Amino acid sequence: MESRMIEMAMDFLESSVDCISKQEVTQSELKFSIVHLHTSAELFLKADLMKEHWSLIFRHIKEASKAKLESGDLISVSIDEAIQRLRDIGGKKIDGTVLKRLGKERNRIVHFNSSISHQHARAQLLDTHCFIIDYIADNDVFASCDELRPRYDEIKRKIGSQQQFIEKRSNTIQGELRDYETIIKCPDCWQIAVPLEDELQCRFCRASFERADFIDLYVSYFLSDYPDEEDVLQCPECLSDSAVFAEGPNNLVCLQCNAVLSGYSVCEDCKELMDGSKYDRICGDCAQQRFDNNRLMPAPSLPEYEDID
Repeated sequence: MESRMIEMAMDFLESSVDCISKQEVTQSELKFSIVHLHTSAELFLKADLMKEHWSLIFRHIKEASKAKLESGDLISVSIDEAIQRLRDIGGKKIDGTVLKRLGKERNRIVHFNSSISHQHARAQLLDTHCFIIDYIADNDVFASCDELRPRYDEIKRKIGSQQQFIEKRSNTIQGELRDYETIIKCPDCWQIAVPLEDELQCRFCRASFERADFIDLYVSYFLSDYPDEEDVLQCPECLSDSAVFAEGPNNLVCLQCNAVLSGYSVCEDCKELMDGSKYDRICGDCAQQRFDNNRLMPAPSLPEYEDID
């Protein structure tokens, strides 16, 4: 039942996203997008509530029965009631402000066929998309139905491809990203929004990565198009082949140990990292090798001067 509810939530979410992904959107499409997105959010919350106990989606719990649940013959909780129960019983911290605003807009549309401006509608939709992405990531909604996650990831990419969403989301997470020294590009959404720390999670799309998978994806997506450059270097701190020049602040970093390698440069000869504080173009080993091969001549010795009395 829970997985079916999540699947239906994704149907409404995708319908809403497809409506506003067009270049020209009609008034009717905007209205349907809002109504469908509200229904999607409600179903995601109810599915999460079912993880606590299936009876909690009944408005009156004393009327709860498995037979009514299976037949769909029930009066379920409203979105506000679902949020309250998730707070009180599930112990979840949920700010329902965005959904409350969307619910009021949905009611005006459904009951009064109210018109809505494109700008206002898109603002409501973008806020709710942000809410859903964060809620699903924070509460692992797909824990019991992991087979549905790939489809959600595809819908999430559709959302993330909209320029207005990118601008909105970037502004939303800007304050959070200020707390981190090093931020690099996400191989899932391609936004510079992954703080380099022990747990690798993109603050833009909320994708989480195992360390080895992240390194493989990062190298494959962002470095393999430059065959004339060294893609991956040996980190002088942990000695793993995981040091890269990344997009973002503090761009020479190790993807394995999170070290910021701003004090290092690349040797012209061996292409390995070396201490860059001396402003040398080659490392000591390569300098010795040049000398041994008569490629680098030592400075001439100066004559010794006798002391003149």
